[in-house]
Amino acid sequence: MLKWLMIVGAVVLVVAGVAIYQVLSSLDAIVEAAIEKYGSEITGTAVRVGSVELALREGRGTLRDVTIANPSGFSSGDAFRLGEITLAIDPGTITGSPVVIDRVTVAGPEVSYELDDKLGSNIQKILDNIERYAGSSDGGSSGASEPADNEDEILLSVVQFAFKDGRVTADATAVGGEAFEVKLPPLAMRNLGGTRGAPPGDIGSQVLEAYTEVVIETVARKQAKKQIDKLLDDKVGGEGGRAAKKLLGNLLGD
Repeated sequence: MLKWLMIVGAVVLVVAGVAIYQVLSSLDAIVEAAIEKYGSEITGTAVRVGSVELALREGRGTLRDVTIANPSGFSSGDAFRLGEITLAIDPGTITGSPVVIDRVTVAGPEVSYELDDKLGSNIQKILDNIERYAGSSDGGSSGASEPADNEDEILLSVVQFAFKDGRVTADATAVGGEAFEVKLPPLAMRNLGGTRGAPPGDIGSQVLEAYTEVVIETVARKQAKKQIDKLLDDKVGGEGGRAAKKLLGNLLGD
């Protein structure tokens, strides 16, 4: 009997080992599918991921070519292109709850900002979708530090989340304006999900909402400066106009 129990135990261990290997070997694809599913729900438009590479034992991960498509009514291009996202994960929390991500860095994000003929923008529409998700019963960035109702749901706690070296290309030609490009200021967020963690969708909506607001504010500031610059050229001109524009640039951080 003991011999048979040992054989059965060995078989169980082998099967368990194979199952774990299969899960881990397909983990990249699982994460990619989850990002595309929940990202699309949050933004109200198609989210695509080029590739996911996770090395959990080393506590690191890389996502490449993450795109957020424009909402309907705008061009067929992408509103956001996130070339590379790097993650530093606490390996000791992988099997626990919450999973602690020490750092997420989005390097060189590219944003395409479009105005339509009714002065609506693609970024504002995405922001509206994010806010609607956050206010729904399924989302809720306001509950980012609250535990989830579903005990089986994965919870995340993100210590640092940063966007850096971003640029936005704005196109206001639909309303008689101009197309221009401007650098985006960095954005740093901390302690997302708190110590108890929050569902990935809640954290994702919180991060995207904050960054879309940065984009809208930066474009609005640049547009205002361009309009005031033109007014100064028309009405003041000369050294006085140049001095006023320099002062304005300092005030607006441009």
